[in-house]
Amino acid sequence: MPSPHFALATTAASGRLIVTAHGRLVVGHGADAGHWRACLAPHDASDVLVDLAGVTALDAGGVGVLAG
Repeated sequence: MPSPHFALATTAASGRLIVTAHGRLVVGHGADAGHWRACLAPHDASDVLVDLAGVTALDAGGVGVLAG
């Protein structure tokens, strides 16, 4: 379930997907692989760009989601 302290937004164009993250990318908030999968699943993009400029906190769980 998405956290009120974290949000993902997607923009798709010309085979590229831009995923913009906002808030706390930490265990219990944005570090939820299911939330990321649900956000990415509807898109068929060969090129994915992740914008982390809006991330205000990051822990090992968040890094794990990004690496996975």
